[in-house]
Amino acid sequence: MNNHRAALIETATADSDLPPEFARHLIEQTPWLDGTEELSEELGTELLSQEASAFNLAWTKVTEFVERYVSVLPRHLDRDCRF
Repeated sequence: MNNHRAALIETATADSDLPPEFARHLIEQTPWLDGTEELSEELGTELLSQEASAFNLAWTKVTEFVERYVSVLPRHLDRDCRF
């Protein structure tokens, strides 16, 4: 598993006050959420709709996750480039 990808998903999940199980699910079930590209809010929420449904998440929480993911992504990419 890509540690950068996992850390990014875990950070965005925690920052959105979502359960850690949601992060584990995303790490295992969403290979397209690879931590290399930004997601638009519209596309990200659409792509995550199935995962959100499985966890009975409100649409606002999914939107918050996508916003956090996008805002944290550059920091994670910068850190990875230094190694």
